[in-house]
Amino acid sequence: MTAVNAFPIPVKQDTLKPMPLKVDKQTEQEIFSDKDYVYTNESGKSSGFFQELIDWLIKKTFGNLSPESVNGFWNGVMLLLSALFIAGLIFLILKMKGGRLFKGESARTSVFADIVEDIQSINIDDLVQKAIDQKDFRVAFRYSFLKSLQLMNNKKFIDWKPYKTNYEYYTEFDVEKIKPLFKDLYTGFEYVWYGDAPINKEIYDRYHSEFDDFNRQLSV
Repeated sequence: MTAVNAFPIPVKQDTLKPMPLKVDKQTEQEIFSDKDYVYTNESGKSSGFFQELIDWLIKKTFGNLSPESVNGFWNGVMLLLSALFIAGLIFLILKMKGGRLFKGESARTSVFADIVEDIQSINIDDLVQKAIDQKDFRVAFRYSFLKSLQLMNNKKFIDWKPYKTNYEYYTEFDVEKIKPLFKDLYTGFEYVWYGDAPINKEIYDRYHSEFDDFNRQLSV
């Protein structure tokens, strides 16, 4: 039988300490000036002048930042740009629809470009009545608005031209007392004409009453 040693053999501890590595400045510069140590992105290309310029600006503005902080900064920038892009798209869509909040297409085109004859020679009252008889209140609204423009032109408040926009007439019209009423009428008309808002006899009658009031004040 093999005897078992009852006393454990002591393990000698390693008391040697590694010598610190010392590299002089010249050697360090020679090592890291090698092209193999130039920072590249995942595609193997240098980060580029623009990226380096942005990083330099960030460093000058915020000091030395950790990689996590830099990534967080760029994520914030991308989110901001995305939000601005989406907001711009929404603005353009709403602007194209026209209505009370935006001038819409009226800032670029005239709704009366098809009227080639002299506006003073047109019997607009007959056109309004014909549209009402056909229950086409959208067209009746259009001619009611044209009736007011005809009267404004007759009174020399505007210089009517088929190619002019409603906003141009608004800027020309300088009768301050009733200018807000004209703005309500022309934006209401654009809300119906460009924005395709529904209009029935009740809505048309309300606007027609406002047109009559406006035309009366023009004649005073």
